[in-house]
Formats: sequence, C-alpha cells, structure tokens
Amino acid sequence: MKRFMCFVLMLLLVFSACTETLYFSAAPSSDTRACILYYPLVDESGLGRAEITVSARTNLSFPETLMRLLLQTPLDPTLGPAAGKGARLTLVEDTGDVITVGMEMPARTNERMKALCAFSIWRTLMENTAALGVNVLFNGCCPVYERETLNTFGRITAEELSFQALVKNAKETRNCTVYRPETSGRYLIPVLSSCAAGEKDVRHLISHLFDQDDGNGLMCVWPSDYAPGKVLTFRCGYDGAAKRMLTVDYNDSDSYSYSFADAFAQTGMQKWQFLASLSLTLITNLPDVQRVRFCYNGIAVSEFTGPDGSGMTLEDGAMSRESFSAWIAAKLSCTAVGEDGSLVSSSSVIPVSDASDAAAVLLRCLPDALKPGDILNASVIGKTAYIDLTASFYSACQALDAPGEHALVYRMVNALCDNTQAEKVYITVSGMMGQTFAGHVRIDNALWPDHGLVPVS
Repeated sequence: MKRFMCFVLMLLLVFSACTETLYFSAAPSSDTRACILYYPLVDESGLGRAEITVSARTNLSFPETLMRLLLQTPLDPTLGPAAGKGARLTLVEDTGDVITVGMEMPARTNERMKALCAFSIWRTLMENTAALGVNVLFNGCCPVYERETLNTFGRITAEELSFQALVKNAKETRNCTVYRPETSGRYLIPVLSSCAAGEKDVRHLISHLFDQDDGNGLMCVWPSDYAPGKVLTFRCGYDGAAKRMLTVDYNDSDSYSYSFADAFAQTGMQKWQFLASLSLTLITNLPDVQRVRFCYNGIAVSEFTGPDGSGMTLEDGAMSRESFSAWIAAKLSCTAVGEDGSLVSSSSVIPVSDASDAAAVLLRCLPDALKPGDILNASVIGKTAYIDLTASFYSACQALDAPGEHALVYRMVNALCDNTQAEKVYITVSGMMGQTFAGHVRIDNALWPDHGLVPVS
C-alpha cells in the first residue's frame, strides 16, 4: 500500500509540474574557446604564436586563465614561458577597457626579456579580450626598454612579431593610462590618453590628468592662467621599505594672484580624488615609482576624507596603488526601461573587485528589478552565462505583462553579454530550466542579447 501511495503521489507531482507555465529540465553544459597565445621565442628575437583551446570550466576570470597558460612552458621547443622561471602573474585591475597585470620575477632578468614578457602578455590579452590597453608592472614598476616605458600599448597596429617591430609599435602608440574621477564622484576610472614622444614625465602626465576632458570622467579645469605643472617640484628617493618614492611638492608662486588651494577649489575636485588620480597615474606610467608623496608648500598631505565620508590617514603621507585600489571602478553598459516601456541604453559603475562577479553586474545593472536574495547563482563560463534565480522571485514575476517580462529577461541577458565575454545566457529557477516566467518570453533555451527599442507584444 505504501508503494502504491508513493506512486500516486509521484504521478500527481508530475502532472502538476506539467500544468505549470514553467517546465523544468537539466541545465546545459559549459563551453570551451579557441585562443591565440603569444610566447617569447627562446632566442629572444620576438614572439611566437600558439593556438590553444581554453577550457571554460574554471573559477578564474578569463584574463587570469590566459595568464596562467602564459606561465606554462609551451610544447613548441622554440617558445618559452612568458615570464621565465620562478615568476608569478597577478591580475591587479580589470576595468574592461584597461587591464593591469602585476608580475614578480627575478631582478636579474635582462631588459630585453622583460620587454618580451610585457609584449607577450599585452598581445595575448589584447587579442583575446575586449581590453583597449594593457599595463604590465614588473615587481611594481613599469618595464623599460631603451629608456622607453612599456606600460601601455593600445590597439595592435602591426602584424610583425619581431622584437624590433614590437618596440617600434610601442614607441609609436604613445599611450598612457590616466586615472580620472567618475562623474558620480565615487570612483576612479582608468582611461587611455595619447602621449606624444617624450611626454611621459611628471609635468606632462599631470597636464594630461587635469587639462583634458575625453568624456570618461570629470572635466577638472584649472583657472585659465594657472598651469599646475609649472608650480611643482619633485624628487625621487626610497622609503623605509626600500621602495622607490616620488615626492611631488606644490608651492604657491608669486606669479599667480591666488594660491594653489584657491585654484584647486575652482576645479570642484575632492582632495581624495586629486590624491588618488595623481598617485595612480604617476605609479602606472613612470618606471621605478611605487609610491607617491604629495606635499603642499613642503608639508605632506596625509589626512583627508574618503568618498564614503570616513577619515583617511596615510602612513608617512605616501600613497601606493593599494591605498586606492578599492576606489577604482569599471564602467558597465546597462539597459533600462524607458517611459514608453521600451529598452533604452543606460550605464553604471562597479568596483573593479566586483567587475568579474556576474551576480554583482546584474545587481548593478538592474537595481530596480533584482535584490541580492533573488539570485542563487550567476556565472560566466567561456562565452556562456548562467543565471539561477529563486522560486520566490519566479512567483513574483507571474503577474508581468508581455512588455514587462521582455524587459526583465533581456535586461538580464544584455547586462551579462555587454559587460562580460558571454555571448548567450541560460536562465534557470532553483537549478532547473523553465519555459517562461509569465507566458510571454521563452527561456527554455539559450538567449542572445536584444537591444531593440520595441518590446514584444
């Protein structure tokens, strides 16, 4: 009798499940993708190519997966690992537009091999990700070849892989990474700025930092008759931990009718924005500089209010990349619902530390539709994204009309496809795949982004 009752109960459950709008099935499997990696030639004459199928089933972000492969010795005996023996690679920042890679390697490594390793990392990440620029820092400092900094390379302009062609391309590109305050005032965003030959020094970098508006951050305009680069002095030395430190000293000058403080006030910047933008820009672009101390009339500025309103104190007044790493942001391309119910483009920002977290991206792009408790899991594996939502969230969506359901589904899909390497998205509920949320939009297969302005009827 017990077996019979269990059998009847199972039939009832199956029947009830089949009459629901949502039909559950197993989730799909993960992807792999083909990549071209670049390794230094053993004879140090340039780079060699290696075509590799990268498994997407990993807990690492895609740039980190590529970096791990670059550290391995290729099967081709003419190629060597992209960092030599005993080296380590760390993904310092990935804002989508700019990737910064930290490398630890023996100090005795010759200048040519350091340059080749930088070229290897740059070319691999540029060709296999959406990055517009790649910074490579060796032991915290920019690599240098023939007195040229090789921190940022920009887009690839030459197919040649010889060492001479790579150096020529790096010299002609002349990009530098500039950190600018984002318009909300809460984060800094690294953007690429074009630097002419010989302009990668302190004064020129500061002019790029504050005198240009490229649409990526606040336009920080100094008074027309005030040139901040002309009223500073700087000197290099070492701190107590033997790290190279650059001291920048702004001094009030008799040639101006107002002080630096008055001129700074006209820019509308907060003190933390100025200090963070200045230090990160100089550390990233100047070789051997790992810390920056800013002084005003000879006195180090070591206390200021952070973006969250709390007080900040810098030890010995010196700033490092770590001092401001939590305030660096990535830009997100999002989709919002317009007044007429159509999908319209919008934007947001997310801390770099969260930019590779698919759930965090969804919450930032859909703050009006999703709460943290609605997402059981979200991940991006290869070119496929997966979103697993709670049963309670699914139940709350039953009353959506066609435009509302279309907007919800494709805002989620667009968020991951526009801000990660994903090209398609699978949506599940409590680990199972369903036909639809409210009877209007099918979700029982892969979904591709939809940027159309007209919702389905």
